[in-house]
Amino acid sequence: MPKIKLLLATGNPHKAEEMRAILADAPVDLELVSLTEAAQGREILEPPETGKNYLENALIKAKHYGNTLALPCLADDSGLEIEALQGAPGLYSHRFLADCHSQAEKNARVLEILKDKPSEERRARFRCTAVIYGLSLLALKRPGVELDYLSAVATCEGSIAFKACGKAGFGYDPIFLTDDRGCCMAELDAAEKNSISHRGKAVRAVVQQLADLLKN
Repeated sequence: MPKIKLLLATGNPHKAEEMRAILADAPVDLELVSLTEAAQGREILEPPETGKNYLENALIKAKHYGNTLALPCLADDSGLEIEALQGAPGLYSHRFLADCHSQAEKNARVLEILKDKPSEERRARFRCTAVIYGLSLLALKRPGVELDYLSAVATCEGSIAFKACGKAGFGYDPIFLTDDRGCCMAELDAAEKNSISHRGKAVRAVVQQLADLLKN
C-alpha cells in the first residue's frame, strides 16, 4: 500500500501532534503534514466557518486548505452538546459565551448556568465529524459517485461535572465527565483521551474508510 501524504487542516502544533498520536497505528501508511509545514512560509488565511452543521464546517476547512495547497486534506469539526441547554453550545462551541476572556472563565460560566441541575439533568456529549477531502488527488474517486470526500461521525458520552478537574486537555475538557472513565476529560493522559475521545474515534473511522478504498 503506497504512502499517502495527507494535509492536516491545522497550523496548531499541539493539535497536529494530537492527530499524529491518534493515527500512530493507522491502517494506512500516512505522511501527515500540518498547514505550517505544507505552506512553507506562505500565509494561508482561515476560511469563515459558515456551515449549518459539523460536516459542512469540516468540508469548508478541508476544501479550502486542500485546494490551496493541492493536497488531500483531513479536517474535523466538533462541539459540546449539553442536553439541559437544548444541545448548546454545539456547533458554536468555540464562539459560545464570547464575552468571556478565557476558556477557564467560559467553563466557570457553564458550571454557574447549570449549578442547580442535578446529575441526571447534566447529560452532555462531545460530537465530531471528520472528513478526508480530495479523493480525486489520490485517484480514489469512485466511478458514478460525485462526492470527493469521506466522512465519519463519533461521540463521547458523558455529563457536565459540578466543578472543573484536571490540568490536561483543552477547551471544555475540565468540566466534561466521561462515562467511559468516570472522571473529567482533563484528568486523562493524552493516550487515554485519544482512545475514547470523539475526535479520536471519528478520525480513526474516516482513515479506516480510506484504507478500505485503497484495498479495493
